[in-house]
Amino acid sequence: MNPPTPPPIKPPPRCFPFATTRCKWKFYPLYHCSPRITTNFTRASLTYNRLVGPGSVYAGPAKCDGIKYSESELVVSISTGWFSKGSHCGKKILIKSNYGMSVVAKVVSECNSHGGCRRYFQPPCGNNVIEGTLSVYHALNLPVGSVQPVMWSFTNDLP
Repeated sequence: MNPPTPPPIKPPPRCFPFATTRCKWKFYPLYHCSPRITTNFTRASLTYNRLVGPGSVYAGPAKCDGIKYSESELVVSISTGWFSKGSHCGKKILIKSNYGMSVVAKVVSECNSHGGCRRYFQPPCGNNVIEGTLSVYHALNLPVGSVQPVMWSFTNDLP
């Protein structure tokens, strides 16, 4: 008699946009989900979010704890799916650039990828975005304001 055949392994669910929105005459996809967080490192796009001053997209208190953070702090916002209704608030993540630099930052808010345009008609976040402060960019030695490919992991997930 042959041993029982194990059930097939289901591929991870894909993340597709559920709608689009228009900001400044351009259309952007909206997501409730983000790519699956892997046990090692997950790919993301690092974007800059100016926390203070004119043009600030995120000038209010952080979604996790209501604190208004400064540019000198190592804090990030993560896309809606990764934010997972606040379940990762306060967790530290290790962010690695493609140039060998790394930094540990604290998750303090959601980078909204399911709403419409943000302040000053900024588009919603993509589903794989980490928004970092000026300090995050400086620690990674990256040009401020550029969109950079990075890898990240929760620090407690590291071997």
